[in-house]
Amino acid sequence: MRSGGRTGKQLMGVFIFILLTGLILSGCSVQDTHTANEGNGSEQQSSIAESPDNVEEGTDNEEENIIPSSEVKDLTWKSEGVPYTEPFKLIDASHLPFTTYIPEEDWTAISIDNGVVFKFKHNGQIKVVFLDKGTTQQDAEQYFQKIVNQYPEIYEEKDDTQSWVILSYHMYDKTKGDVEYWKYADAILGERNNQYLIIIWGMDNFEYAEVFYPMVKVVFKQWRWRDTDELLGILVLKSFAKWKEKLT
Repeated sequence: MRSGGRTGKQLMGVFIFILLTGLILSGCSVQDTHTANEGNGSEQQSSIAESPDNVEEGTDNEEENIIPSSEVKDLTWKSEGVPYTEPFKLIDASHLPFTTYIPEEDWTAISIDNGVVFKFKHNGQIKVVFLDKGTTQQDAEQYFQKIVNQYPEIYEEKDDTQSWVILSYHMYDKTKGDVEYWKYADAILGERNNQYLIIIWGMDNFEYAEVFYPMVKVVFKQWRWRDTDELLGILVLKSFAKWKEKLT
């Protein structure tokens, strides 16, 4: 019996030892996993912050649809010389320093933490990003150039009529063959009220370009700054046919 008692106590001691060892190892595993996750999160945030895709492709962390104002007005745009009139909805979001109108059909406005994206359902978009106040012009230009340099072919567009425009580029990617499948974008770096902003508009292909670009022109024409009621005033490609002629 005494031998049995000692054996029972020995077995109990081994069981407690194994249990304690398992708990210690489990705690280490949880701590290591937590540390690894923290490291991955830090790397991911750094990548997002440094990637020009964050500006161009609309991958910001916080996005939500902007509910358009009930105000709608009929506006006219032209494609290949033919006029089309349709309703445009007012975009009047409190976090934006401007208002404008976008087509009521096939377009949505998405709020992001540093601006807005106007999306055309057929692979087109306009993105407006306001850089942090205090950003230097050198840093703004370097960041802007990272965006532009993602395209294989670029050329600078001079526009001396707008004093707030610092740099303006046309960019395109012809690697997909026929012109209908080229990727194209315009990009502007500007400065207003001591804050830099980037405006990018373009399409992943040209299938609906004859519709998209005239609509973009109307969106920009309706753009008004809240503080002064001034128009945006940037130049937009007048004709898709002329743009195709430039590239071919």
